Amino acid sequence: LEGGEESEEEKTYRDVLKTHILNHGLEEVFLHSETSHSEILSDKYNPPRYRLLWDISRPKSGTEHIFNCMMNYAINNESETFEDTCPHLTTVTQRLLACFIKHRGLLAVAFNTHERDTPCNELIEMYEAIFEIRQNLTASRDRRKSANGEDK
Repeated sequence: LEGGEESEEEKTYRDVLKTHILNHGLEEVFLHSETSHSEILSDKYNPPRYRLLWDISRPKSGTEHIFNCMMNYAINNESETFEDTCPHLTTVTQRLLACFIKHRGLLAVAFNTHERDTPCNELIEMYEAIFEIRQNLTASRDRRKSANGEDK
């Protein structure tokens, strides 16, 4: 594919976009403009695995252990980002977790890993990528607040 020159964002995140972290492939879903909201939520467009990913992105009963496994890994490995309890950061983290699980094809692995288990290497690699993003978001937020003279 050819297009215009790379934007600054594309140049900055080129390595992230080409990493094997996001290599599980794309799934095409074709929706027509006449598709109603209730049809989109039906099994035709929303198979059970997508509902499970949605539940992971906003932990509900039955999926909260997936997020907790990641946070336990952070605590056990002394990651600095787990201490930040900003609700927005938690929401972004939950969404990232669901996104990475989907794009790495790790739904079954993540679902079957329990809080007391040692995560497999694929999950650890995913967790570390998410914590790096969290750390960058936190640093960016803190820089913005300090530039504005606000408390953290």
